[in-house]
Amino acid sequence: MKRWLLYGLVLASLDAGAACQPTTDPLENMAEAEIILAGPGERRVRLQVRVADDYRERAAGFQYICPETIETTAIYFVFERPRRPSFHMHNVEAPLDIAFIDAEGLIVSIQRMEPYVIGAREQKTYGPQVEVAGALEARAGYFAGEWITENEWRVESLEQ
Repeated sequence: MKRWLLYGLVLASLDAGAACQPTTDPLENMAEAEIILAGPGERRVRLQVRVADDYRERAAGFQYICPETIETTAIYFVFERPRRPSFHMHNVEAPLDIAFIDAEGLIVSIQRMEPYVIGAREQKTYGPQVEVAGALEARAGYFAGEWITENEWRVESLEQ
């Protein structure tokens, strides 16, 4: 009987992985742009992003997207007015880094977000301690890999 339970769990985990998609309608509808991040010592980093600038796109984010797409895609969330947003990782297949950006373009917080585990007692949410005008989601480790840090880097431009 235990063998059948184990077999069922293995099949369930395979089905969960099969649910991801290379893209979704909300992701496809996001405009493509290039964001330029500026840091200390005249450092600049250019990053191709999808721009989530309406409620539907922001609500969808990377939900149901396969890890392979998350690895090569970034999303820049734009808010109509500064706010303290709350992000969750339900239906997201891979860990992400998120940088919260204030109204002057300064990165005020960078956080690692982990996928929600089915059956967990509560769903963790992520957000800044201050109001922000935007947020940038990228694959886990992106900001550290580029040496991008809080309170030193800013969004210099967003070119659509």
